[in-house]
Amino acid sequence: MSADVGGGHALTQLGGPDGDAAFVEDDGRVVYLYLRAAEGSRIPLKSVWVQNRVAAPDQLDVAGMKQGQPPLMPRANCRHARGTDALDPTNLRLVWLPEGYGVGLFDRQNLLAAVMPWSGRNGFDGFARSAVGQGPLAWELPPSGAIERRFGEAEAHWKAWDQKPDPWQRIQEAELAAYEAVFGKETGYFAIDGGAWPPRGLIRVDRPGGIVLATVGLGLRPQPGVEGVSDAAEAFRRIELGMLLPPSTEERVVRAWGAYIAGQAKLPWARCSWLGPGHTVPCDVSADRGFPAVLLGSGESLGRVVNLPQFDGDPVKLVWLVPITVAEWEQAKTIGSAALLAALRGVHGKRAV
Repeated sequence: MSADVGGGHALTQLGGPDGDAAFVEDDGRVVYLYLRAAEGSRIPLKSVWVQNRVAAPDQLDVAGMKQGQPPLMPRANCRHARGTDALDPTNLRLVWLPEGYGVGLFDRQNLLAAVMPWSGRNGFDGFARSAVGQGPLAWELPPSGAIERRFGEAEAHWKAWDQKPDPWQRIQEAELAAYEAVFGKETGYFAIDGGAWPPRGLIRVDRPGGIVLATVGLGLRPQPGVEGVSDAAEAFRRIELGMLLPPSTEERVVRAWGAYIAGQAKLPWARCSWLGPGHTVPCDVSADRGFPAVLLGSGESLGRVVNLPQFDGDPVKLVWLVPITVAEWEQAKTIGSAALLAALRGVHGKRAV
């Protein structure tokens, strides 16, 4: 698996929750942690430096990098400038973040390095215990211990799947109760995970004010990369997707929207991205009726707040999908979505889509 990356040998490797692979490689000079996305994914290979095995150079070997040689960390950003001993593979383990696209390398109980979901952006490759400052190949671990805690919580999450009730049972029961308290008893419940992990469902509630479609269990996994965009976005690490249709909507159209929502429920983890208020997504369900996209809005912005219970210490937000016209889509892209969401508040759930 790793011979085409740096020419060294793999110390340990592990498959991830989305078909990804993580592995550690030592070529005798330097150790790297790699994360390779699943076959067919558009996500590039990610890597973070772990430690130099030999003395650190004064600067990056750019010529060697162009020839595919894994670079050594420069002396100014290397905690062990003289090099380190080889890692003992029997002491190593890899821990995936629940959202995927993030993996930590441990030497017994010590976090040595971590690739994060936002690695590869803005000069950031990941964290390493042996790094000093914001090096060109890795940043030092924050002194707050936040990254170590993050991976400790990740280990606890994976262990919880062996317990009863497991995470899916907990979130399913809690969210169904929250939906029923607001919308009434569901008319139908459908599995939308295709029999694959993670489990997910979709409820339908037929009520006088319209037909509600809402996902169940999407909030099991945080969306990858939210923290790399803005601190405010962390409130939307865990979401559910909902839609309100007019009560007169044809049955075939209701089913088509259900299938569309089920598809969008996979999008963040398929693209290492995230969905949140203000985002627009193309949609062919209602394109022939003049609505070629949907705009995502919070319950607060659209006047339809559903208080879903927290999960693993994070809030879970219901994000509504609102069909929009070509002109509205252009407005969202050019001047922003805030004003458009305010205007759509009065028509939410009333458009004949």
